[in-house]
Amino acid sequence: MRPVSITPLDPDRPAILAHARGRMYASECAFWDGVRAGARDHGGDLAGIAHHTPAEACDVPVLCVRNGLDGWPAVDACSGWSAIMPGDQAIDADVADESELLEIARFWQGEEPPPDARHLTRLRALRRFARVYTHALGWLRPSFALIWNGYHPQARVLAGLCERAAIPTHRCERGPIPGTLHTDANGILGASSIARAHINDLRPSRAALCIAQETADRLARGTRTWWTQPEPPPGDVRSRFGVHATDRMLLFAGQVGRDVQARWFGSGHASNADAFRAFLRALPRDRADLFVLGKHHPQSDTPPAVYRRVLEDEATNAAWRGAWVDDVPLHDALRRCDGAAAVNSTVLAEACARGLPVLQMGESILSNKQIAFGLHEAEAWIDCACTRERRANLQTTLAALVDDDKAARPLGGLWSMTPASGRAGPRELGAHLASIARDARAPEFGALPAAPPLLDEASLWDRARRGGSRPDQAAA
Repeated sequence: MRPVSITPLDPDRPAILAHARGRMYASECAFWDGVRAGARDHGGDLAGIAHHTPAEACDVPVLCVRNGLDGWPAVDACSGWSAIMPGDQAIDADVADESELLEIARFWQGEEPPPDARHLTRLRALRRFARVYTHALGWLRPSFALIWNGYHPQARVLAGLCERAAIPTHRCERGPIPGTLHTDANGILGASSIARAHINDLRPSRAALCIAQETADRLARGTRTWWTQPEPPPGDVRSRFGVHATDRMLLFAGQVGRDVQARWFGSGHASNADAFRAFLRALPRDRADLFVLGKHHPQSDTPPAVYRRVLEDEATNAAWRGAWVDDVPLHDALRRCDGAAAVNSTVLAEACARGLPVLQMGESILSNKQIAFGLHEAEAWIDCACTRERRANLQTTLAALVDDDKAARPLGGLWSMTPASGRAGPRELGAHLASIARDARAPEFGALPAAPPLLDEASLWDRARRGGSRPDQAAA
């Protein structure tokens, strides 16, 4: 395979550090390529830290720092970086809030306190992340950092170091619309600026409202989702379960049990199955015209049988019926249901765009917008006959996120992950990040903690600054 050239980082431009989570598939590589191009077009430059080697050629210097605390996080030479981290040196880098971060790690693994035998291993891994990130910040000297999610231990370590060095940061996460990225200075999901804003405080421009209306219409017509959906079984889902045309089929969208939505912005229940139980108990038990369609999340690690037992228990002595399915695509369920409910899934935005009444049990960007019903309003949600105003409120919310009239974007931004006519995409995001980096106050890199030297400290950013070939794509 031919070598892939990496455009050298320009030391005279304000640098942006982008922290990306998960695998860098081809689409993500193209996205970050566009973000860097937009940043360079507007006087900045961008490099990244990711959990996996980019799947395709990517003109972004990326340091691959493997995810997880159960073992030494491997650090690979990748796409412009050339440091190899030793695995047996003593680790004494400073990490704030270690006990809290270890508790979060147990949450992701589904473990109960007290700490198990992996406590020391995870503590050493946290300190190693601190060491890697300290050197990365010291060599790149970024004026701004964009951090994915911000609630995983590794991201918390990076954010803490940025705060210590007075490096401004924003958070990013998948947006409420499939194929979008949501960025915000205050946090993601229920902690974002837009989530806290009331609908009456939003005043998007007319141009932004037009873009939002087109987005909502496209969402209502489309079948794209964030997660791969199962192949649909033969026949119609209503016919399959004998749901009459005059009955109301209510969708409950299951979610992943251990994620940010559940832990920090959920409904306060111990699990998504417990939230489903609370939802069922809020339904009128004498309504024989109701059918609950529970939809299993494609990434859930909770067996469908757990939800089916909950449904069976709660259906006892109730007139309504229901089923929990894992073989119905989301767009089929939304097309045939009369309402959608979830703790705080992005499915609710998709459902609202389709004109369905939605019920939300937790917090999300839909909060405070008169878009979703609460659990205490279950009966009103069931019988809601007109959703025009609520759909309009969704469009206003989306418009506030794409409004270019607010140069500083105080409510965050929603960016298409592919170039799209009339919508802000990767290059526009790069330009936005470059403007923040240019205007930022000079960070205080001297405030970073001292960390043990790397095996090849001097070359950490040297390859990226000079340009070079990806080691895994050298010519045969």
